[in-house]
Amino acid sequence: MKSQWASDALFDLTDQGSSLPRLHNPVVMRERVLMVEDDEALRTGMAEHLDARGFDVTCVADGLTALEQLLFADFDVILLDLGIPRMSGQKLLHELRREREIPRLPIVLLTGSDIQDAERAARHGVFAVHRKPAKARHIAQSLRSAVYYG
Repeated sequence: MKSQWASDALFDLTDQGSSLPRLHNPVVMRERVLMVEDDEALRTGMAEHLDARGFDVTCVADGLTALEQLLFADFDVILLDLGIPRMSGQKLLHELRREREIPRLPIVLLTGSDIQDAERAARHGVFAVHRKPAKARHIAQSLRSAVYYG
């Protein structure tokens, strides 16, 4: 039995052994990630891995550009390296928590910095910390968890 909706409707009610509607044109919501990483090879490789895992990734190489992006675009989560130029990751964290025009987003750290730096960053309410090198699937799990539980 076809539903009474237009042909481009999302659901098709059927009598074929299931009382659940069948999805026709699923709208896939991709989590929007702002990745702040100065290492171009890592940034490019991680972005490709995250894209393949269903994320919409915007990459920037420094803290000031990240701050600009956050003022003018919407994101669900931030993947941040602490050792970035033009504004350190620590300073960016401080600015993000201070700036009222930027929504409070969950943050996942990916850092090669000293563990003490990561511990200081954790005081700013980061969701998770990963030390470089980290597996893309672990980063993806943390990002997804941060979006839904952070």
